[in-house]
This record gives sequence, structure tokens and C-alpha cells, in this order.
Amino acid sequence: MNTPSTERHAESPGPDTGPGGPHARGGRLNRIVRSPLGWMLTGMVGIGLVSGLTATGPGPVPALGAVAAVAVYWLVMRRVARRATPEIARREPAGRRCWAARSAWASFWCPSC
Repeated sequence: MNTPSTERHAESPGPDTGPGGPHARGGRLNRIVRSPLGWMLTGMVGIGLVSGLTATGPGPVPALGAVAAVAVYWLVMRRVARRATPEIARREPAGRRCWAARSAWASFWCPSC
């Protein structure tokens, strides 16, 4: 019967530690930032900062600020939360889906159209 040893080995520090020792992965602050509450706060600060800087600009600056806010959201979700963002993925153009939905709705409500 193979029973695992309870003795600590010097060459492997354990599964929760990186190659630099027990505090190599960032410690408590990193765990707080990577929690769901941390994602929310980081995203709120980032998006609020971008929208605050670009909301009252002349011309196309507010529209560019909206694009930058989506980019900040993507960065927070990818880098901080380490999650995919399927809600902003490139898919079929919305116009095609919308046109198909309109034609289906029209055929249902107005069969003679």
C-alpha cells in the first residue's frame, strides 16, 4: 500500500506558492482585487475615470469615450477577473438578426404582407 509522506520536501514549496516563494503571487491585496467585489470596484473606477474625462469633450470625444469604456471593461475582465467576455464578442451583425426578427414578426402579425 502506498501512503503519501507527511514530510515537507525542500524542492517543492506546495501548490499555493509560485516559484518565488509563498508571497510571489501577490498576497492579500491580489486576492482582494481578484475577488468579484474587486472586479466591480476596479471596473467602476476605470470606466468612471474614462467616462468622466470624455463625457464633456467636443465633437466625437464622447463616442470615443464609450469605445474606451468598453475597452476598459474588456481589460478588467480579461486581466483582473481572468474571464472571457462573450457579451462583447464579434458575431453576426446585429442588423441581420434584427431584420430576420422584423420579418418573422411581420409574417406573424400580417400574413398578407
